Amino acid sequence: MFCNIFYHMQKGRKLRIPVVVELNESQANEFIRQLARGLVEELRRDVKSPQPAQFTLEKPPRKKVKRAGMKIGPIVYRSKDVDFSLKENRVNATRELAKNKAKEKRVSLRTAATMIIFDDFRKNGLGLLINRFGDSPYPAVSEAFPEFGIKPWEMYAGRGFWRMKQNRMAAYEWLLKKTRKRPLEIDSKTMFENGLGGLFGHYRGMNRLFVDLGFVYSLGTALNHARKNSFRKGKTYPWEVNKVENGFYNNPKVRVAAIKWLIWKTGKKPDEINTNDFHLNGLDCIRKHYLGSVYRALVEAGFAYSMEETNQHSVNFKFGSEKLYPWELTSSEKKSALSQDLRTAAMRWLLHKSGKEAKEITFRDLRQNKVGKLLRMAKLKFHDYLVETGYVYSEKEIRLHVRNTVFHKDKAYPWELVNTPDGFFQDLDNRIAIMTWLVWKTGKKPQDIREYDLYENGLSGLYRHYLKKGKGYKTALREAGFDV
Repeated sequence: MFCNIFYHMQKGRKLRIPVVVELNESQANEFIRQLARGLVEELRRDVKSPQPAQFTLEKPPRKKVKRAGMKIGPIVYRSKDVDFSLKENRVNATRELAKNKAKEKRVSLRTAATMIIFDDFRKNGLGLLINRFGDSPYPAVSEAFPEFGIKPWEMYAGRGFWRMKQNRMAAYEWLLKKTRKRPLEIDSKTMFENGLGGLFGHYRGMNRLFVDLGFVYSLGTALNHARKNSFRKGKTYPWEVNKVENGFYNNPKVRVAAIKWLIWKTGKKPDEINTNDFHLNGLDCIRKHYLGSVYRALVEAGFAYSMEETNQHSVNFKFGSEKLYPWELTSSEKKSALSQDLRTAAMRWLLHKSGKEAKEITFRDLRQNKVGKLLRMAKLKFHDYLVETGYVYSEKEIRLHVRNTVFHKDKAYPWELVNTPDGFFQDLDNRIAIMTWLVWKTGKKPQDIREYDLYENGLSGLYRHYLKKGKGYKTALREAGFDV
């Protein structure tokens, strides 16, 4: 007869001790009676059997048991009828245990088999069976259900199981085959759904898992590649992972490395990078860190001058070429374009770069040097832009000069520009101002003005204006009030 007895010992503290021992019926009754009295010493005298009873106690009072003459050992189940050295007996016992589990939990037999733990064997009198497998349920279940192909990680993985890299690698490869996903498409939810929560807990994050299993460069290696500008294609970089860890981009070194990698990956120049490049390469999160501004990202990565540096260069009329200015970027911000200081700096930079005077600047110069888009975003005309930046006289200033018949040379007049504003010659006040200026500029008397004077002073457009009406240049002098 086999008895499962829980013995309460009261001396110092309460212990609930499971005892499994082989006794006949009369011995069992007496054994229970003696234990109820707490007389361990009488157990040795009254329980007489051919062999000393052998059992295992959880946290046993070893001194008391030793005084009672009992033996503490690994055997918790001793039977003369069942020999667990035979595979057939082990398989039958384990399968029966799994069936009872499936019935109790109302799950499939395979699921029930994966739910079996060490205590299930012990509580069902199969301690001797599980002892044969080193107290590990997996070998017993695997032997009993070879058709299920149960893996160790589908059951309770004991302590130290995930410390072995071959176990971690095997589990992850199994997960990839089961889910039919690529290595970097696995997320924490997928791992928990497939019983690999222990593996996830071992790493405390997907990035560490990917690095350890050789799919992703470590952060230190990635930063080293960025510092040397020597990116590679062997593995994936941490920022390429579908979901980076919270706070990943809080480190400025990581942000700079990711932007440098983006330029390397796209094969573009820094000034060609746009928001779409961030989106297509999985860097939307880092773009959000810069509030959607590509310019801010390039400034931090050292590819563009900051607004403070740009304004300082503009004030000092000293521009650099080591980095990019805001207007040189493909993806310029409308907010920046609305800044008059920035537009002034862009004009000064253009004059510095081209070596031209303001009146020699053309639409083509603006377009080729990417300054024209600032005008489009600010909805400014070319003439108004030059007036705003202080290189051309305004209409109010021109009227004052004409009235006083005193002109100046510190700025340019609109008619001196290579690209005269559209419809400028249609206005009578403008034509009067031009002819008054021409007389002042040439130092001649009005009656001495000739056609070549108009051509030499860039007024061919005005001359053609009168020719279209069938009139000569003297009509312009008369309109200005000169007697010719």
